This record gives sequence, structure tokens and C-alpha cells, in this order.
Amino acid sequence: MQWVKEIRKELDGICRYSQQVIAFSFWLSVILFALALLSYRMAFYWDYHQQMLICQTAMEAAPSCFVSGFIAALIGDLMDRSKRKG
Repeated sequence: MQWVKEIRKELDGICRYSQQVIAFSFWLSVILFALALLSYRMAFYWDYHQQMLICQTAMEAAPSCFVSGFIAALIGDLMDRSKRKG
């Protein structure tokens, strides 16, 4: 639990734009997970194979979307910090 608190403290110190990128990528991954769950539910009413393909694609894209947004935010914060120093 202490490790999570340390990470949260460090993330509070990043620039505002990077925080917004992290928040955007988090909510986008939540929307993708919701789409996957909705598609899984609709598979029993509409075309099964098409809905399961959408479900699988959304479930695979959600974590990678969050991780890529997190990495982009950290790179952006690194650029912001290097620009402030120089």
C-alpha cells in the first residue's frame, strides 16, 4: 500500500497536460471496456461472430490504450521538465 501512495505522490508532481493525458487515456480505456461488455451482451441478440470480434478487439485495445497514454504523458512531462531547466 505504501508503494501505491508513493506512486500517487509522484504523479501529483507531473505537469498539468500530462495529468490530463493520463485521465483521458484512463477514461478511454473504461469506455472501451464498457463497449466490450455491451458487445458481449448483444452477441446473443445480433450477429454472434461479429459481436464477439468487437468484444475481443475492445478488450485487447483497452489496456494498450491506457499504457500508451501513460507513456506519452511521462514523455511529455520529461520534455516539459527539460525545457524548464534549459
